[in-house]
Amino acid sequence: MLNDVKDKFRKGFDPEYNDYLGDVTDMETAKQRAIDTWSEALFECAKNITPASTTASSARSAFESAAEGMHLDGSIFSAAVSSFASSLGSGMVGYAAVPPAAPFVPTSSEENYEGMCGDFSDQLIDWLKTGSATLIAPPNTISNWS
Repeated sequence: MLNDVKDKFRKGFDPEYNDYLGDVTDMETAKQRAIDTWSEALFECAKNITPASTTASSARSAFESAAEGMHLDGSIFSAAVSSFASSLGSGMVGYAAVPPAAPFVPTSSEENYEGMCGDFSDQLIDWLKTGSATLIAPPNTISNWS
């Protein structure tokens, strides 16, 4: 089951959260904070995914590697999240997995950090649920990731 990860986002992005990691003062540190926060959220969200995946840790590494060149236009971020999902799907033993097809582009119109972090968590879970897995053996059941 996909886990709610609002607290992971709040830890990295919400200055009002008790466990907030603190402000950053330069772009390189901010970029690394974003990569670390999303990496932690992706891993936490999907480590108990159904069908089970044996590659959640590898998927996390795939995201981190792909996100290293991340910048403000978001295309690298979307590709990195797709890389995470592909790697996650490859570990669904006994299934032919199809990761979410649409790019993941989180947005929020919330006016506070807590609301924004909630939006990101909900959108990530909803996006991952568009992935599917077909049981390789009969009855070849198709199910969405959950």
